[in-house]
Amino acid sequence: MNKSRNRKKKKKKKKKKKKKKKKKKKRRRRERIREREKRRERRGERENRREREKRRAREKRREREKRREREKRREREKRRGSRGGSRETRTTAATHAITETAQNQERGY
Repeated sequence: MNKSRNRKKKKKKKKKKKKKKKKKKKRRRRERIREREKRRERRGERENRREREKRRAREKRREREKRREREKRREREKRRGSRGGSRETRTTAATHAITETAQNQERGY
């Protein structure tokens, strides 16, 4: 008797079913992009705010300097003549009269 004939047939291994790959959701990616854009916008706003503040500070400084100059001019005017006040408040006729009287005094009239 041949032993090989009596051998039990080996069971064929069942092939494992391949797992279906899950599709990656693009939502997360979209969210990340949105976040990046928001950050960029915020940064832009921050920079704009900084620029605005700088501009405001510059304008304030300029105004302060102008005011200081005006004050100095006023003081100089007061020191120069006993007429007092600044030239800005006087009318043109008054200034002409003042200059005329000054010229007359110089000439000795």
